[in-house]
Amino acid sequence: MAGRKRVLIIGLDGFTWDLGRPFMAEGIMPNLRRLLEQGCHGALGSVMPYETAPAWAAFQTGCRPGKTHIFSFHSFDRSNRAVRLNRFSDIAVPSLWELASRAGKRVASLNMPITFPAPPVNGVIVPGLLCPGISRQNVYPIQAYDKYILPQTGYKIVDTDHSGTVRAFIDRSIKVERTRCHVAKQIMKNEDWDLFSVVMQSFDPVQHRLWNVLAGDGTDASPEERIHALEFYRRCDQYIGELIETAGEGVATIVASDHGFQRLGGVVNLNVWLREHGYLHLVSHPQRQRWETMKKRIPPLRFLARLYGAVRRQGNVRRQTGLVAETVVGHLHQLIDFERTQAICLGGFAGLLFLTGKGSQRQALAETLRKELERDFGEHSSHPLIVDIRSGKDAYGISGDPDWLADLVVSYAPGISSRLYPVGQESFSTNFFPTGTHSSSGIFLISGPGVCQGRSFPGEIVDITPTILAYLGVSVPHHMDGAVLQRAFETPLAVTLDDRCGVINHNTEYGDEEQAMVEKQLSDLGYL
Repeated sequence: MAGRKRVLIIGLDGFTWDLGRPFMAEGIMPNLRRLLEQGCHGALGSVMPYETAPAWAAFQTGCRPGKTHIFSFHSFDRSNRAVRLNRFSDIAVPSLWELASRAGKRVASLNMPITFPAPPVNGVIVPGLLCPGISRQNVYPIQAYDKYILPQTGYKIVDTDHSGTVRAFIDRSIKVERTRCHVAKQIMKNEDWDLFSVVMQSFDPVQHRLWNVLAGDGTDASPEERIHALEFYRRCDQYIGELIETAGEGVATIVASDHGFQRLGGVVNLNVWLREHGYLHLVSHPQRQRWETMKKRIPPLRFLARLYGAVRRQGNVRRQTGLVAETVVGHLHQLIDFERTQAICLGGFAGLLFLTGKGSQRQALAETLRKELERDFGEHSSHPLIVDIRSGKDAYGISGDPDWLADLVVSYAPGISSRLYPVGQESFSTNFFPTGTHSSSGIFLISGPGVCQGRSFPGEIVDITPTILAYLGVSVPHHMDGAVLQRAFETPLAVTLDDRCGVINHNTEYGDEEQAMVEKQLSDLGYL
């Protein structure tokens, strides 16, 4: 169709210019370099916290967490005193896929995190991270699963097995992205589309595990490990080129990441700290109590328990779902005694503290926790890993006192990551193998018809959706926090604002087995 505009989105989860620029200069990623030279690019500011679920929710809605209501992988149901995983139907504003569909555009989204359960759209949705597994019931429409996913061997959202050598890990990661690229090209060729999106999730676990190898930060990584690690980037760059070629001429291409990466400087577990200070209590299990007592009294047992935990996180101890042991490990809401617990922390790259109680009681507890956290982890403490503690209302500009909002938002120093399991861990540690963690600055590149060449400027992750809508000639909802990236275009895009904000999500819940499957994924990836 003459004059028809189309957009290809390629998401590189966690990709950073700190690796991208040297890799392009070394000839490892020539297709990415070509996009940079032919279009415009810049740093892409993420959201707080800069982790997968809230960042990709912001990406696909143009709204920050205060409007999406997605602040981490989990949310706290204050009325029922329970922790549960977030899902697409929890996003409180319409998504890019729904808005484009309403305007008559054909969309396809492959492996975008937090798109489970897949919304009914004018097109195809294959969910990404936080989907318990790709099945006929989880893909929209179900015929797309039969046509594109079922014929493939080993299609995965992300490889969670970090065991074995670096080469084995990289080979598995390459296979995941090769299979995803093949499926994406098949959908491109067979479906009529205006907006196509595919997310390469494997960048995130590769950088988590191999940051010291990739960044060359002076550690004792072997040259062979670096060669294997760089092969992942060569092959993914090849897949980027194949996707662009398959999309065809006249398509605008947007490459973006949800956050960046940096060296890990420390790991904090505020749930352990809350437990140690009597604010969080575990469910009483006699066997667990005896085991914890034995670990305290017998140091070798404590060492073996830590070793077992490390091995399990590397994927060497594998269970499917439904087992009692997996349920105990996998379900945060089954670990914590909410009848006695006063506070719980969620979030991987900011501490989202939810307090029980009401009114003035919660306010008093929040002030007490603020003072005690600043004492133990603030600027003048022996472990200065907290840079700011604000109320949820101040952090996200929220009025009133909604149940879904954290009472306190704890911002960590750069390089600090967090864990959530409140069992058998230290509240803070720097004793770990040098690896990578998230940073707040991702990347973007835009190339295609009408795009300026060679221009560099910063953007925000919430700017991507309004820019795509305006480029496609679709009205931009007035509620969006992001702005159209007009500097990317030779001629400014015409923008029509729309005051409508109807949400067409359907209320759904994870079953216990589904929640166990997803939390197993997150645990294997190191997020819990």
